[in-house]
Amino acid sequence: MTFQALSRFLFGTLRGRLIVGVAAVHAVMMTLFIADLTDRQRAMLLDRQVEEATALSQSLATSAAGWIAADDISGLQELVEVQHRYPEMLFAILVDKQGRVLADTNKSRLGSYLLDLPGEAHQTVVSGTSALVDVATPAMIGGQHVGWARVGIGQKAASERLADITRNGVVYALAAILVGSVVAWLMGRGITRRLYAVQETIDAVRGGNRLARSDVAGTDEAAVMAREFNAMLDALAEREAELRSSEERYRSLIGKVQAAIVLHDGQGHILIGNPLAQALLGLSEDQLLGRVLIDAKWHFLREDGSILPVAEYPASKVLSTRQPLRGYVAGISRPDRDEVVWVLVNGEPEYDDGGAIARVIVSFVDITERRRAEEEIRELNQDLGRRVAERTVQLESANKELEAFAYSVSHDLRAPLRHIDGFLGLLEEKMAPTLDEESRHYMTTISDAARRMGTLIDDLLSFSRMGRSEMAKTQIDLGTLVHEVIRECEAETQGRVIDWRIAELPVVTGDRAMLRVVLVNLISNALKFTQPRPRAEIEIGCQPGREGETTVFVRDNGVGFDMKYIDKLFGVFQRLHGVDEFKGTGIGLANVRRVISRHGGRTWAEGKVAAGATFYFSLPPRSVKEAS
Repeated sequence: MTFQALSRFLFGTLRGRLIVGVAAVHAVMMTLFIADLTDRQRAMLLDRQVEEATALSQSLATSAAGWIAADDISGLQELVEVQHRYPEMLFAILVDKQGRVLADTNKSRLGSYLLDLPGEAHQTVVSGTSALVDVATPAMIGGQHVGWARVGIGQKAASERLADITRNGVVYALAAILVGSVVAWLMGRGITRRLYAVQETIDAVRGGNRLARSDVAGTDEAAVMAREFNAMLDALAEREAELRSSEERYRSLIGKVQAAIVLHDGQGHILIGNPLAQALLGLSEDQLLGRVLIDAKWHFLREDGSILPVAEYPASKVLSTRQPLRGYVAGISRPDRDEVVWVLVNGEPEYDDGGAIARVIVSFVDITERRRAEEEIRELNQDLGRRVAERTVQLESANKELEAFAYSVSHDLRAPLRHIDGFLGLLEEKMAPTLDEESRHYMTTISDAARRMGTLIDDLLSFSRMGRSEMAKTQIDLGTLVHEVIRECEAETQGRVIDWRIAELPVVTGDRAMLRVVLVNLISNALKFTQPRPRAEIEIGCQPGREGETTVFVRDNGVGFDMKYIDKLFGVFQRLHGVDEFKGTGIGLANVRRVISRHGGRTWAEGKVAAGATFYFSLPPRSVKEAS
C-alpha cells in the first residue's frame, strides 16, 4: 500500500478515521499516564532518599556528638568511614560548631570549613534533587549544639529504577495503543461494513439498478439508515412510476388535443411536438426534438407579412415576459410550401419550485381558412359599403323628390278643399231653412271630412318640412318652452281641470321650432288621451340617460295603450285608437321621432291599457347644457 493510499484510508474513510481517533486517544491518555506515573515515582524515590539521608545524618549526629565534643578526630574519622557501606553514599562529613571539617569520607577536606551550613541548629535538607540529597543534622549533647553531621546520597540506583519504570510504561502505552487500534479497526470494520452495504446499494442505484436495496438487519443506526434509505428508494421508485405514467398521459393528451402543441424547456429547446404540430410545421418528431427557437429553414411572420424577429417568437415572448401569451396571430413560412400558414398562438409558462420557468407550452390553431374568409368578407364589406353609399345617395335623392312631390300635392289639394269648404258654406247659408235633418247631417259630415282632409294636408306639409328644412341650432331653455306650449294647449281645453307637474328642465342646444313641435305633439296627445278621465294628471320631467344623455318625458294618466303595438306607435298614419274616439291624423308622433332623430337622439314610450302612458325623448350630451 502506497503512502497516498494509506493516507486516503486513514483520513478519507470512516474506518480509518475511527482507527486514527482511537489510537490518538490511547496515545494521549497513555502518554499522560506514563508522565504522571514517572513524576510520581520520581517524587516518591526522592522522598525516600531524603528520608534515608535524614535517618543516616541523625544516626551519625547522635553517634558523633560525644566525639565531636571530645574532639576525637580519629574516632570521628572511623565513624565516617563506616558509612561507606551504604551504596548510594556520596559523602559523610562531621564538623564542629564553627564548621571546621573534623571527619570526611574525602580526607582532602579535613581541616577546611563548610560555609553553607544552616544558620540555626535544626535539621535541614540542604539539597533535594534527582542528583543529590544533602541533609545536615545538628549534633547535640545535653541540649547543647556541638557540631553538625552532614550526609549526601546520590540517585543513580533510583534513576535507573525510574528509567525502567518509564520504559515499561512506554512499552505498555505502545501495547495499549496497538491493542486499541486493533479493537478500533475491528469495531470500525463491523460498523463500516454495514455502512458499506448501504454505499454498495447507492453505487448500484447510481449504476442504473433501480431495484437494488440494502439488506442490513438489526436495530442500530446503520440498520435504521438502511431501512430509511430503502424506504426513500421505494418512494422515489413510486414517484418515478407516477411521473412516467403522468408523462405518458401527458403525451397521449397532447397527441389527442385538436390543436398543434409544442413543449419547450426553460432555454427554448423543443421537448415534445404532437402530430398536428409536426404537420403544421412540416417537421417530424425527430426533427423537432432538441431544436431551438432560431431555425433558418422556416420563420414566423407578422400580420403585415414582415419577418418576425426571434425575440418576438411566441416561446421567446413567454420566456422574456414570464407572462402567458393570448390570441397571438402569426404566419408560418415553410421552405416546402409557397403559401403562408396563419395560426392563432397561445403560450403558457410552467414554473418550478424556485419560481423559474421550467417549460413553455405553445399551442397553434390553423386559421388560414378563416383568415382567407375574413379577407373575402372584408372585400365584400368594402363593396357593400360602396353600394350602400351609392344606394343611400339614391334614396336621399328619391326622398327629396318624394317630399317635394308631397309638398306640391299638398298645395294642389288645398285649392279644391277651399272650394268645397266655400260651397258648403254657401249651401248651408242659403238652403239651411229648406233642409231636413238628414240633409243637414250630410252637410255636417262633408264639412267634417273636409276639415280632417285639411288637417291631414297640414300635417303632411309639416312632416315634409321636418325632413328637409335646415336646422337653426340655438340654446333653448326647455322649461320656458314647455310653459309656452302648456299655455297654448290650455286655451283649447275648455276649462278642464288639469294637474300639471313640471320638473326643472335643462338648457339644450337645438332647433327651437322643431323642439316646439315635439312638445306640442306630446303635450296635446297627453291632453287628448286623458279626456275620458274626470281629472287629468300630466307630469313633465327629466332624468339621466345612458352615456350622458338627457332624457325628457311626458307622462299622463289617460287611456294608455297595449305594448304589443309599440312598434307601430311612431309610424306615419299609424293609430292605436279609432278616429271617431280620438281625433288625429297619425302623423304627430312620426314628426316627434323625425325631429329627435335629426338632433341625434332617441324616442320611445311605455304604456298600459287604461293606466296611462309615458313618452320619452333623449338628446345627446353635446346638445345639452345643464341649467345653472
